[in-house]
Amino acid sequence: RKNALFGDRLDIDVDNMFYELCEETVLKLANSEFNEFEIELIRLIGIESPVNEEDFKSLDKMELIHAVYIAMMQQYKRKSEKICMTAMPQIKHVHETMSDRFKNIVFPLTDGKKELQLIVNLEDAYKSNGAIISKYFEKNIILGIIDNEWKEHLREMDDLRSAVNNATYEQKDPLVIYKLESYELFKNMLYRLNQEAVELLMKLDIPAEKELQSTNKEDTQNNYGNSKMNNSNATAPPQFRGSDGYRQAVQNSMSAPEKKQPAIAETKVNRNDPCPCGSGKKYKQCHGK
Repeated sequence: RKNALFGDRLDIDVDNMFYELCEETVLKLANSEFNEFEIELIRLIGIESPVNEEDFKSLDKMELIHAVYIAMMQQYKRKSEKICMTAMPQIKHVHETMSDRFKNIVFPLTDGKKELQLIVNLEDAYKSNGAIISKYFEKNIILGIIDNEWKEHLREMDDLRSAVNNATYEQKDPLVIYKLESYELFKNMLYRLNQEAVELLMKLDIPAEKELQSTNKEDTQNNYGNSKMNNSNATAPPQFRGSDGYRQAVQNSMSAPEKKQPAIAETKVNRNDPCPCGSGKKYKQCHGK
């Protein structure tokens, strides 16, 4: 987390995340069918299989891991270059016309399900010809996922601390059970962290239909007021962010308020109860995740 916060060794950490996820995925699927291997690579990593069915069966595990890792890094490099090329014209325009007023520029990234408003220093982006965007991208993704996963891990540790007290009734040492189980929880947390970080790094991209945006307080308020008065569904013009601190970018469009529907009471599912979907997992590890 410190590396992501200050930018030190972040590229090494990202590289390790990519390799570890490749290793976990290949080792898990090495004995499965080739079709399943292809599907899992697309689902988890977002790449097509770099080997055909014959190579999949003949290559040893280390060679297969290396092939998947190389293919993943090449695709990630292509995607980073594409984001840079898409963003650079807008960065250049804003810097050359309004750099005396605005310090940061904001643009959206999405994978079709999740969306991230990425804030980039305008001067840094212009001087690096857009190359710095990938660093801001990696920093935001990894910081957010580390914080979320660590909070979930602490909750799981609290649950474990309560559960191991019952080990005394089974004539077992609660401390030994706690150490073993907590170590497994920590390994699982690291795997989830790597998986979620790599998945977002590989899949988030600039949507083609949206323009880059930046905001400052004055423009945000004006655009909000105009949209409210006009009750317009049209996309708002690009806005810019000043030096008054990071704030969430306003939505590009506003729609008329919808009529509220009556609230429907639903049965509450506790975090440690079995998931109602019937998967056999706890709710917190399934649909409550």
